[in-house]
Amino acid sequence: MKRTIILSVFTLLVFGSCQRNSTVELRLNHAEELMSEHPDSAWHILESIDRKALDSRRIRARHALLSSQALDKNYIDVNNDSLIRIAIDYYANHGSYEDRAKAYYYHAIVQGNASNTEAATTSYRVSIRSANDRGRFGRPPRNLGYYSFHRRNKNR
Repeated sequence: MKRTIILSVFTLLVFGSCQRNSTVELRLNHAEELMSEHPDSAWHILESIDRKALDSRRIRARHALLSSQALDKNYIDVNNDSLIRIAIDYYANHGSYEDRAKAYYYHAIVQGNASNTEAATTSYRVSIRSANDRGRFGRPPRNLGYYSFHRRNKNR
């Protein structure tokens, strides 16, 4: 793991003189690599990126998705969907099925944090459909059952 971090930092330094967009891409790639084992480091990288450097819809969407993922993995509850909405708006019609599934998954988490169980359930279902288009989920996320249960009980 240390080798990966050192190699990633070296890569960032070597290409530091490249075009701003490719530097941002490298930093996003580095944050993504660190996400599962070091989400706090990924979050710091994402926070350090100048928002003016996010100069395309694709880059803004990727940054928003990775930032939403980092917030969740660092146990920072967010109940406003303005950040993940950037990713949803882009990945609804662009990008991979996997990115679309992740965007809707993190949107569902935010909606759940906001106690909006109906929107959370809808986003979980879209996430599952998007992932199943490419065989990514073998079973639905456990939160879907939770929100479906509460949604049914609320309607009684």
